Amino acid sequence: MTEKNICVLEVLCLGNTIVGIVNRIANPQGSAELGLPLLSILFYGFGLFVTSKYSETGLRVFAWLGVIMLIGMSIVLVFVFMGVLAERHSHVGGTWYANRYPDCQVDIPSNLYSYSFEINPQWSHYYCHQSEIVDYLEKCTDKYGIRSCIHFDTAVTRCDWLDERQLWRVTTVHKNSGDEKYYYGRHLIGAYGLLSNASYPTDIEGFETFEGEMCYTTEWNDKINFKEKRVAVVGTGSSAIQCIPQLHKNFGISHIYVFQRTAAWVTNLKNRTVTPFEK
Repeated sequence: MTEKNICVLEVLCLGNTIVGIVNRIANPQGSAELGLPLLSILFYGFGLFVTSKYSETGLRVFAWLGVIMLIGMSIVLVFVFMGVLAERHSHVGGTWYANRYPDCQVDIPSNLYSYSFEINPQWSHYYCHQSEIVDYLEKCTDKYGIRSCIHFDTAVTRCDWLDERQLWRVTTVHKNSGDEKYYYGRHLIGAYGLLSNASYPTDIEGFETFEGEMCYTTEWNDKINFKEKRVAVVGTGSSAIQCIPQLHKNFGISHIYVFQRTAAWVTNLKNRTVTPFEK
């Protein structure tokens, strides 16, 4: 490619960058959006100057600067512009970390319960248990290097769309310190789950004066001693269907009462270990 062709190419790149800046000024999206085009103008402008003035030497300087700029931008993209994940718990796993009630497990075949890019052939059971899923998610987190992007013990309290800047402003609060922080971004993904907060049946008469111990399946209390006690389970959702048989068989309770609004159809899960051949 001749010096003349190089200059023409740089002029086209420079013109395209200027058009991009004009469009951004006409449709403002925040000062951060202008940083890259302005940097590109300086880069291509310098390249045009050294190419036309110093010919071959200028081309070499411009080429090496391009390599350095590419490496620098890659580092910035990885360490500065990588997404931020706010996790209100102290570990990854979401619902599978929060739900630790007896016999917590999936209700679909385990081999379907993995990322498409990280298939797991090592599930121990046809319907694997909670601890195994958490281990799988922990391994994925470390393997793909996203743990450094996760802000643990951090709850999202508010999300505001700033129309004048075309950005999201996300307000978070740290569970331990109480520090409030703001994050800004063009994209926001809410992965909080529809049933992530415990919902106690406070409308039941006598709830507020009940003196016994209470816990929710998503906030299971391992310190409760169920032995020789009467236990009431409110609801017959998936969590209740899994934990009621375990409470009855393995916790030494004297009586168990189940309160339901609508009867559910329940069949034997027929869970089993996965054979080496199947794996």
